[in-house]
Amino acid sequence: MSNSRSHRKIAFLTSKDHPSCTDDDLLAALPLKSHGFDLVPVIWDDVSILELNRFAAVIIRSPWDYQHKKDQFITFLKSLGSLHIPVLNSPSLMLWNMDKNYLFELEKNGTAIVPSQLVSANQSAETWKEKLSQAPWEKLVLKPTISASAYSTFLVTKQEALSRINQWEGLSHKVDFLIQEFCPSIQTEGEASLIFFNDKKEVSYSHSVIKNPKGSDFRVQAHLGGTTSTWAADQSAIDFSTRLLSRIPKNWLYARVDILKNNGSWVLGELELLEPQLFLKFDNKAAQRFADAISSHIVPD
Repeated sequence: MSNSRSHRKIAFLTSKDHPSCTDDDLLAALPLKSHGFDLVPVIWDDVSILELNRFAAVIIRSPWDYQHKKDQFITFLKSLGSLHIPVLNSPSLMLWNMDKNYLFELEKNGTAIVPSQLVSANQSAETWKEKLSQAPWEKLVLKPTISASAYSTFLVTKQEALSRINQWEGLSHKVDFLIQEFCPSIQTEGEASLIFFNDKKEVSYSHSVIKNPKGSDFRVQAHLGGTTSTWAADQSAIDFSTRLLSRIPKNWLYARVDILKNNGSWVLGELELLEPQLFLKFDNKAAQRFADAISSHIVPD
């Protein structure tokens, strides 16, 4: 490949587990072709910055092993800032979104989140006991602030949590942890995911899905038995998500807003700007919208 970007190739960064990209992301290949671009899967930890500079753009899509290579991935994201081509979403925004401490920042700016408390890294068993005792909820979800795919995520009663203090102390070594209220609606109504695309001119709602856990589980991920189906978002869900997105910098291409009901009102579970599945297959125009938005960010040669 020459140093010219005349080849009109776009790198979709993925992981060794998905060397050809996910089937869902590959749905964007044909629409991108209509814009004159070729989609090229690139494994994030098997490529140099020099190689990436030869593409028309870099799209971060499915580096779904990053939580196991956290320090390496952070270094990689920072290095992307030196590229002279569009990187989407922006590295700075992804670094901010990588750590779920962003939830507290959004809460301060007016976004309702799943009620949460923070336990900073390297806290003693006594601190954990104090934090858990103070939590005003009888059923808790515990998770690290840097995680993906329900990694090290637990549902426990407060009494169970207090009886396992040493486990949490060990898990939280060098890692911040969240203590969250368990919202039972996740098991009865599911978690909604609303997908938005930003074409540089405006932010547009694209489509949405509902994710439900298997049986009595609380985790909605497919590899844990969760199911996903098309869902027509009501206006309240779209308005909640749109207001949230208006409170963050606009240097992004895609956003997935995961919300659920708590006491009858929408709350934010997670704002996914780093590597979310976009569920393109659940809307027959979603892949085209995605490709249109990508193309808008690329300056013609």
